[in-house]
Amino acid sequence: MGRWQNSEDDTNIQQFTTSNSTIAGRAYSLGSQLGDNVISDASFVRLKNLPTGLIQRAKIQNMRIYFQAQNLLTMTNYLGLDPESQSDFLPPLRMLTMGLQITF
Repeated sequence: MGRWQNSEDDTNIQQFTTSNSTIAGRAYSLGSQLGDNVISDASFVRLKNLPTGLIQRAKIQNMRIYFQAQNLLTMTNYLGLDPESQSDFLPPLRMLTMGLQITF
């Protein structure tokens, strides 16, 4: 069947198992509860703090980062476009605003 069975096998089809003692078994166990999409790319980039040396070299006196959002979520059983206006007009658009203000 072309599936992985032994450690020396070279295939892109994982070993079949129903045991929770292997990585494939844990993925199978989760998959049966959550669906087939439990394995995903977990790559990310995160900036928590700017290094103080960088701030001093850039001669930054003050920095402000902001985010503003409007019309993020509407939960309804209404079948039309907008339960607030109940017309055929488009609902208010979702607006996301981000900004960075730096004082040198």
